[in-house]
Amino acid sequence: MAGLLTCAALAAAVPSGAQAAGAASELTLKRTVGGVSSSASLSCDPAGGTHGHAQEACELLARVNGDFKALAPSAGVLCPSAGESVRVSVSGQWRGQRVFQEETFANDCEVVRRTGVLFAF
Repeated sequence: MAGLLTCAALAAAVPSGAQAAGAASELTLKRTVGGVSSSASLSCDPAGGTHGHAQEACELLARVNGDFKALAPSAGVLCPSAGESVRVSVSGQWRGQRVFQEETFANDCEVVRRTGVLFAF
């Protein structure tokens, strides 16, 4: 029984992202401004797809285990309150786990401040 507890404790100590690090990451990123949508595909491990900054976007997502809402805002960036709202979404597989997230930002500046190059396509 002690061996069983040791294995369970070891499994609990390994972060879930590390357990699935070799699993597929195939995402579709979408942004909509004023009713006009654009999208890009993003593959990670290795980085690829139609996203123009695939490597950097994958690195950003890896820091937060695929949860773009957990990205820290860029320090020292001030955004105007004016501008057209931007709706963004991520869907697909992140390291073998199904994901779908969306959020609406006040303007493009806020998107970049909060997500870096993730939606820069």
